[in-house]
Amino acid sequence: MRDVADDRFFNKTNDSDATQFALLYPRVGPHLWAALWIIFELAVLAGFIVLGIYKFRFTREQMDAQAAQFLPT
Repeated sequence: MRDVADDRFFNKTNDSDATQFALLYPRVGPHLWAALWIIFELAVLAGFIVLGIYKFRFTREQMDAQAAQFLPT
């Protein structure tokens, strides 16, 4: 409830995570923290895509067999 009151009535704005890290580590600016965060997120995304491709790799025949069981026509 307090968060809603801060946003709605007091117009309190919070700093971004990059700005908070820049305050904790002043030698690294917020733009660099944001860039590092984006690179990290893209690496995690790419890792999960590769993991999904590796885990769910099927031949054409296996996919056809699964499709026949899932949507019998």
